[in-house]
Amino acid sequence: MKVFCLPPAGGSAANYIKYVQKSDHYVTFIPIEYPGHGALLKHNALEDMSSLVKYVAKKIADYLSKTDDFIIFGHSMGAMIAYEIAQHLDKNKDDRIRHVFFCGCVSPACIIDTYHKYVLMSDDDFVEQIHAFGGIKKEMMNNSVFREVFLKILRTDFRIISEYIPRMDEMNISVNIMVAEDDILTKGKYKSWKMFCSNIDFHIFTGGHFFVFNNPKVLDTLYSYCSILHQ
Repeated sequence: MKVFCLPPAGGSAANYIKYVQKSDHYVTFIPIEYPGHGALLKHNALEDMSSLVKYVAKKIADYLSKTDDFIIFGHSMGAMIAYEIAQHLDKNKDDRIRHVFFCGCVSPACIIDTYHKYVLMSDDDFVEQIHAFGGIKKEMMNNSVFREVFLKILRTDFRIISEYIPRMDEMNISVNIMVAEDDILTKGKYKSWKMFCSNIDFHIFTGGHFFVFNNPKVLDTLYSYCSILHQ
């Protein structure tokens, strides 16, 4: 079973190193790198959600044969990309996709209200907010490399999210929503996922916004699901 892992805003495929290390004969974790991020830092970043979705969908397709079953696991912005790809596959009745995990992400109904305010912030206020999410350590906040390189990436990704207009159709693919108790981005805003998914389960973990990388129970839960679906 192939599991495609999509990083959050400002993130990279390297965020999923522990997932890749968990790969075995039954489950293979495949992180996708976005242009302008991580190993593709020198490539031109994509400027809108539609371009990102098309890029990631093509990368996923390149890994698959016509009979390969697969799962998509997306965190934060990666969940939004996963949602759009899943919507397309559902409408085209592509039954190779067995399951989707939307993690650390508000439902499509809440995206604009949640993210627009961050685009309007000054750099200093924006960095403070990223720190509050748990995305950067205190000592990195005034680091010149972070300010010159990664802050630009983050701001571009947040702009893309704020301008994103999601599809509002209900889909039939089975879905898991994973959120964290102390995630200030999703608190009180994740249950409306029920409006968009007819077959849905919720999992609540301890931690903040980046719980999928910090809480080992997330990977254990994901692996268990993959093993069951592989049978």
